[in-house]
Amino acid sequence: MKSTKTDTVEEKGRRILIRELKKRGHTVESLKEFAHAKDLVVDGKIDVQVKISSSAQWQLHYFKLLKVDVINDIQHFKQLRKLPHPEMVWLFYSLSEKEVFILTERDVQRLVAKDIKGYYGVDDRHDKIVRTKNPFSDHCALKIKHLNPYKDNWRIFKR
Repeated sequence: MKSTKTDTVEEKGRRILIRELKKRGHTVESLKEFAHAKDLVVDGKIDVQVKISSSAQWQLHYFKLLKVDVINDIQHFKQLRKLPHPEMVWLFYSLSEKEVFILTERDVQRLVAKDIKGYYGVDDRHDKIVRTKNPFSDHCALKIKHLNPYKDNWRIFKR
């Protein structure tokens, strides 16, 4: 898979990660379509979701990870969703920083919940998430500061 000038950010990042995984002795199957719940299969058994950024943050949709009800244009955080693949590996790669962060979907869910709760002041007494521009928006961003504990966590592939 050679680089071309028309490669997307996603394609460049995927290629870098696949090369690194192979260098570390893993077999990698790359799924061609980006619409899959998984982007790669490592060693024939480890499903991997790839998240590439040209900067140092990644945009996610938290309704897939958290149970949130919208009542009267106010989001109410309920609980963590039951994940279909909690042990799926997520690879976050920053092209600008040339850093990789490796964690499970369960870890991603916990980070997003912690960030959303902290940002909006959600606690046991206050479950409201007020999004003034669009109460149905579920966009959030994970930044390198959130992912740092998982930097170069290649040992996750040794299971």
